[in-house]
Amino acid sequence: EIIRQRLAGPQLQHAVMYLARMGNLSQLHEIESLLGDATEMQSHKHKSVTTFSTRVQDVALVALLHMTGQDPSAYGFSELREDRQTIYQLPTIGFGSEEERRAALTRWKRWSRENLKAVQPFVEQAAAGYSA
Repeated sequence: EIIRQRLAGPQLQHAVMYLARMGNLSQLHEIESLLGDATEMQSHKHKSVTTFSTRVQDVALVALLHMTGQDPSAYGFSELREDRQTIYQLPTIGFGSEEERRAALTRWKRWSRENLKAVQPFVEQAAAGYSA
């Protein structure tokens, strides 16, 4: 419900990471819908210049990578630190530049287009001719 309502702040981060940790592949679409949300959640600045920032789309992407068994460092998540409760320490999710973020999202789109159908669970009703 938090994700559907897109509640701001740490609630959304925690909800996404909870689904990534405890959910299943049937929830990929719900998390993937957040990839277009560029809302900034936090940033680190040095002399008024942003050196690292976390957006909703970054949290969603790292959750998707976890759920699909991919290596986040291959997508440019170089600052990630593991956490036993939330998978990754939330302040370490993000990118140092817009170029890094754009490259990661582009890589996900390519991977998703080529592989997502293979990892999603079989939906019996859809196979039987029903629509969701």
